[in-house]
Amino acid sequence: MATHYFLCDNCGLRLEDDNLKEHQCPQCKQGMRIEWPSYRKACGDYNFVSASLAINPSQAAAHRKLFPNVGVLPDGRLEFKSVRSHDKYLEATGFVKHPQKIKRRGVRIA
Repeated sequence: MATHYFLCDNCGLRLEDDNLKEHQCPQCKQGMRIEWPSYRKACGDYNFVSASLAINPSQAAAHRKLFPNVGVLPDGRLEFKSVRSHDKYLEATGFVKHPQKIKRRGVRIA
């Protein structure tokens, strides 16, 4: 059977189980959400928290009115439910997503 991972957003506890039924956190008694495998992320099913797009928590109410499909965490970081919602947000706000530059270690270019 496949193993599934469940995460409690309240206390951060992570469980693994082979059953897809709803789970309740044994520590804080809150509902737990399933963490889908990384191969599903390419399909658009994912939660992505962006620290680089964070806002001041005092602006959260105004932000929710402008962008109701974008979650705002208590610390001001933004949470996106899909790749499409992230891309639409960047387009609406005028932000540009640049590819990440990765340095190779141990390779010298003459």
